[in-house]
Amino acid sequence: MALGAKRPSPEPVWLWYLHLEEAMAGWIKRAIKHPGALTRAAASHGVSKKQEAVKESHSSNPHIRARGILGKRFMKGGDLHK
Repeated sequence: MALGAKRPSPEPVWLWYLHLEEAMAGWIKRAIKHPGALTRAAASHGVSKKQEAVKESHSSNPHIRARGILGKRFMKGGDLHK
């Protein structure tokens, strides 16, 4: 920056918050790429969706682990329903 040049003023905080809100909108749709995967996996293993979600929540694969954690959270009786 040259001597005597004006510095651009920083963005107001409320403007930054609007950008954050837009970025976070619809995060669950981006997180769940295959909505029926948990049900299909449970049916193929012959167990309930809840049992499959508990098993998957301990997986070493981060994608499967996330599917299990989200499955446990959003199922009836899960974290969000207490």
